[in-house]
Amino acid sequence: MRDSCGAILYTYDLNGVLGIILGEEGNKWFPFKGCVKKGESFEETAIREIKEETCGLLCLDNISLEHKFSSKRKNYYIGLCYAPYNIIEDFDNKIKLETRMDYKEKKRLKFFPINIAILYNNDIHSITKSSIEFYWNKLLYLNNKNINKMTRYHGITYSYIKYIYNKNTWRSNNK
Repeated sequence: MRDSCGAILYTYDLNGVLGIILGEEGNKWFPFKGCVKKGESFEETAIREIKEETCGLLCLDNISLEHKFSSKRKNYYIGLCYAPYNIIEDFDNKIKLETRMDYKEKKRLKFFPINIAILYNNDIHSITKSSIEFYWNKLLYLNNKNINKMTRYHGITYSYIKYIYNKNTWRSNNK
């Protein structure tokens, strides 16, 4: 079984809303990840893959790969790390000019506000959803003041969002 390492990027948009940045591959949204090369540690792989898949715009010194899980074909080691919001626009500009093929895996980057990312079910790959769920409490902690305001005023909690997601999925599958 192969090992794949990488990260979900989190950031704050221009209005201070917490969200994650994902990369599009084949009409699905994924974390920035890839397979371990011979002689590489999991952390080295994650750092290399993040750099490659962001066109060299995000270069990390270290990463903690807290989310470990397996699918039928791979073992995944996914971290969570900060990226500046402007990486999305910088990526778009750089990808248009880039000729190196190793930077062409992600077609584009997109910001998903965290309260929407968990519901965005059709286009976010299950690998990504699994990591979002794993890091949910950490993301809430990172944005504690803003999330507490949203929870107080809008009733947004993980359980409520999962309830709505399941309800909507059931409705769309049973029409």
